[in-house]
Order: sequence, then C-alpha cells, then structure tokens
Amino acid sequence: MGDNVAAIEPVCGRVFFLELKKNAALADTAAAHLRQLGALVRVPSLADLDATQLRKVSEAVAGDLISVARDTGLQKPDLGN
Repeated sequence: MGDNVAAIEPVCGRVFFLELKKNAALADTAAAHLRQLGALVRVPSLADLDATQLRKVSEAVAGDLISVARDTGLQKPDLGN
C-alpha cells in the first residue's frame, strides 16, 4: 500500500494539482488528504493499520480526484462497454 500511495502522490502533484490554478483550495485539500493517506500506510505491520481511518481518508482522496477531474475538464473514461 505504501508503494502505491508513494507513486500516486507525485503524479497528482505534478499532473493534476498544477492544473488547478483557479481552485487552489481544492488542490491543497487533495494534497493534504494524500499526505494523510501516506502517513496512515507507513506502519510496520497490518496489525498497526487503522482500517477505519484508512477507509475514511481513501474515500476522501477518491472524492478529491473526482473533483479535480471535473475542475480540469477531464472526461469520464470510455472503457469500451
């Protein structure tokens, strides 16, 4: 999990959040949620993971990414269905 979050953070920061020039508050909130998520998964073992907080923050990150996509004009992906 830690590697996944570590990979997401720079991509979002360099690609998506830079595009949010008109909505700096959203960029700041999304970046803060990603930092929280990173801190949550940096635990020595799964037994130390706060699953409730992980779910709460990961849902916030998902919501942030949806908002970022809307604000930057990204279209819903077409998966060919």
